[in-house]
Amino acid sequence: MKQKRNVSLPLIFIALITLIAGCKTGTDDGRVAGLTQTYPPEQPVTQAKLGVAFSGGGTRSMMASMGQMRALRDLGLLNKDNIGLISSVSGGTWAAAAYVFRGDEYINEAFLGTGVINPRKLLWDSVVDSPENLAYVPENYLGIVPTQTYIEDLFRSAIKLKKTYGYNWSEIWVRVVGERILEPFDLNPIDGAGRPSRYLGDKLAWVSNNVGLIPASEFQIIHDETAPPLIINGALFSNLKDQPHELIPFEFNGIKTGLSATITEDDFTFGGGFFNAYAFASTEPKTAQQDTSVKAKLLKTSLADAAGISSAFFATALANHIISTLKEDKWKIQMTADDLLSNFLVEWVSTQRDAWLEELEKETTFIPIYPYWSVASIQSGTAYDKNFYFADGGGLENTGIATLVSKDYRRILSFMNSNNPLEMETSEGTEVLSVKDNLAALFGYTPMLKLDGDNEKKYYRFSELSKSQFKQLDKTLKPYYNNQIFAADDFEALLDGLYQANADENDLGVRAATFTQTLTTVENEKFNIRGGEPVQVTWYYLTPASDWTNQLKDHVRQKLESEYSNFPNYDTVKDIGMEPQQINLLAHFTYWMVMGSGLK
Repeated sequence: MKQKRNVSLPLIFIALITLIAGCKTGTDDGRVAGLTQTYPPEQPVTQAKLGVAFSGGGTRSMMASMGQMRALRDLGLLNKDNIGLISSVSGGTWAAAAYVFRGDEYINEAFLGTGVINPRKLLWDSVVDSPENLAYVPENYLGIVPTQTYIEDLFRSAIKLKKTYGYNWSEIWVRVVGERILEPFDLNPIDGAGRPSRYLGDKLAWVSNNVGLIPASEFQIIHDETAPPLIINGALFSNLKDQPHELIPFEFNGIKTGLSATITEDDFTFGGGFFNAYAFASTEPKTAQQDTSVKAKLLKTSLADAAGISSAFFATALANHIISTLKEDKWKIQMTADDLLSNFLVEWVSTQRDAWLEELEKETTFIPIYPYWSVASIQSGTAYDKNFYFADGGGLENTGIATLVSKDYRRILSFMNSNNPLEMETSEGTEVLSVKDNLAALFGYTPMLKLDGDNEKKYYRFSELSKSQFKQLDKTLKPYYNNQIFAADDFEALLDGLYQANADENDLGVRAATFTQTLTTVENEKFNIRGGEPVQVTWYYLTPASDWTNQLKDHVRQKLESEYSNFPNYDTVKDIGMEPQQINLLAHFTYWMVMGSGLK
């Protein structure tokens, strides 16, 4: 992969030209031609505040993140005075985005819930509406989302949205995210045609001072003045139709979007800086005002677009469910299970079924597609937009840490809300701790696996793999090969630290898996990271801890063990829908982890 150093572009203020224009395909979809501000590639500056990373993992990570944010709130840390930046991926984005952008009526304790640090107080089901009642889901509670996000709910939303607005399949997932994840908190502004009615924005003061003639009312803004800034991590495919392809990191926030690094793939230049967030998915870019701004046709994209891209792994999972459901004889019953869909809609689906199945069998049908152009190409005068497939941020870097390191945060809290608990594996005659693949990749390692007929699993260095070994990797692992941002020599200390934190003299799974270490960065051009810098990371790894479960009342512990045997590492897809007890057990558990970690 050819990479180039960043090209610095001066920052300018925008002026908007209000001219209605048709989109690239020739249909009038409300685009306007205007000028978008360009930003230079970010030069890291040492940050004194905390950087906080919430990993991917669907509603499991969403609810674990809710408990972790609850603890940060109660410790007095969940604010812009203490946290310089939140970096989120996929399910972590669902929690962080909903929190940061929540409206005035949700700026209260009820949104994240009340902390219960003593597990002995928890009741499985009580007539009393209180935080100790695990069956209690209060009004305006972030925890309401998984109760209405079962795969069958997502299926019905997808079909209803397809019928109501005529979306392309590539649009369905982000619109489902808007309806199921964000709309419960009034964070899914759409017009009568089902298109976003507001641009993604930042706080009102920034919008008013920097956006020229676009009214502030057309922006989805951050109401909480104390909320920390948020970056939502996604990725885009350099070339999905023709293999091989690269995954390119991509950042969203309310001010700007893009990436610092300049990367050239298949004669297309990515990155080199950022443009205004409201110009995401704009088309027909033209250089204006001495190469410092860009005239383009704008299209409103909102928080749902950013959150949908960040969690695009589920687009394929939902497509697979739609395929299997349409092939079953009982699909009509499932569609009408909650009376959301009338008989005439079922009849309509019947007429579409065969054509849909043919479309959905194609792997790329459901993946989000947006136009993109590069800031780096503006200076050279070769800027043009091109439609790209966008990917889940976790498909490239599922922890969110790389974004924080690239911005030179020296103290990071990493919430690893994985579906893989810590386990011991036999490797070359020795018991070795096995951790999630994306965590190992940060140190340049594969997860524990067998290659070339090895009898036992081991960690392999990506840089030392032969071509034949690389070909043996699962396709989901291959994008991780260029993810090393920390010295490989620090990896053994991490494994030992997590083991010591989680184990007693007998086995793993006893105490909270929390470990702090100082790491040394390794240069990584793709993520715009300098090498040789010290970074202190506190890892919070989601894995069982009997110190917590053994304190539960007998009836609660017995129900937990019988109902949710995979607690706290619920399956990412199968457990995307959750019962209230599942939600609250997980949030109380992660709250306890953080509150007991000595964090200040």
